Amino acid sequence: MAKRIITKIGDIFSVELDNGNKKYFQYITNDLTQLNSDVIRVFKEEYPTNTIYDVNKILSGEVDFHAHTMINIGVKQGFFRQEGNATSIEGFSQIIFRDTEDCIIKPGEQPKNI
Repeated sequence: MAKRIITKIGDIFSVELDNGNKKYFQYITNDLTQLNSDVIRVFKEEYPTNTIYDVNKILSGEVDFHAHTMINIGVKQGFFRQEGNATSIEGFSQIIFRDTEDCIIKPGEQPKNI
């Protein structure tokens, strides 16, 4: 029987890249309004795969982007590795994802600038 994947807000995961490095992301919230999925923040800095995990350094790094994803599936398929948890999560209420309606411009309308 497959092991059940349990994730909590604040969990930190690593992803191995094709160039032999890895990047980290943090599970920050659930978006129930659009895609009903997990929202993550991905940190910009890449680390060698043999680097020892330092939560303070990772969380103080620059955020590269935010995304919707299904963390449990990524873990089950071996793409994401659960590294730990940090409850320090700030500023995610200001994240705005584009919507299909943002891209549709009717004649005479101005594009939305978000």
